Parts: sequence; structure tokens; C-alpha cells
Amino acid sequence: MLAWLGEILKERSQIFTPIVSMVGAFGPVVTAPLVGSVVEKSGPGSIPTSVTLLAGFLFFSVVVTWWTTRHHNRSL
Repeated sequence: MLAWLGEILKERSQIFTPIVSMVGAFGPVVTAPLVGSVVEKSGPGSIPTSVTLLAGFLFFSVVVTWWTTRHHNRSL
């Protein structure tokens, strides 16, 4: 991601590199309390189901993003 960012933004990449690094490290900070909450309410057996649902949601998000932007990329 950082290599792509440097290639696309060239001079301004030094501004956005710390932001991208921070956002990348923010995921575990957000998910750890969510996993703890799920385990507390439903027990440890619910973790595989929760992870599968999260993966499905992320896959769906990628497909929707790809579907909505594929026509824009052809004009480049």
C-alpha cells in the first residue's frame, strides 16, 4: 500500500504515509474489544462464525467497490 501511495502521490506521499500507517494499525485496536464482547456474550464457540461473517462482509464490500468503479477505470 505504501509503495502504491508513493507512486500515485509522488511529492505528497510524505504527508499521507503516517496516516496510512496509523489506519493500518488501528484495525486491531477496534477489533480486539469487539472480539471480547462477542466472547463474553456468546462464548468462545462464536468466534469462527463472527470471523466468517466479517470476511463475507469485507468480500462483499470489495465486490461492490469493484463493480461500481470498473467503468471509471476503463476511461483512464
